[in-house]
Amino acid sequence: MQPFSDLLASVPRAAQRAARGVPESAPALALALAPALAWALAAGPPIAARSRALGLRDGVLRVELDAETDAGDGGMVLRRQIESVAAELRAALNTMLGPQQVQRLEFSVSTIVP
Repeated sequence: MQPFSDLLASVPRAAQRAARGVPESAPALALALAPALAWALAAGPPIAARSRALGLRDGVLRVELDAETDAGDGGMVLRRQIESVAAELRAALNTMLGPQQVQRLEFSVSTIVP
């Protein structure tokens, strides 16, 4: 099991990526960061290090997967790994974000720069 400090280390990176181009008002910033922070916490360090939440709209959480994985498969193994626990991830995300906020996960693949 990963130490909690490792999990917290992934949160600031997710917050920095999510904050780009966000208005500086505190409520708008908190609202914009919530899906990225919730994703990092729900997914855990191994998955959060290779993915990021791009945004939540109409019940769909868009998640970007890193194409540069160890498997060299363009993110397909990571996608299958996430899909195998999607129900648990949605439950954890909805606990953090509110009931039925995340109804579906949608994936895209890109090279994620840490």
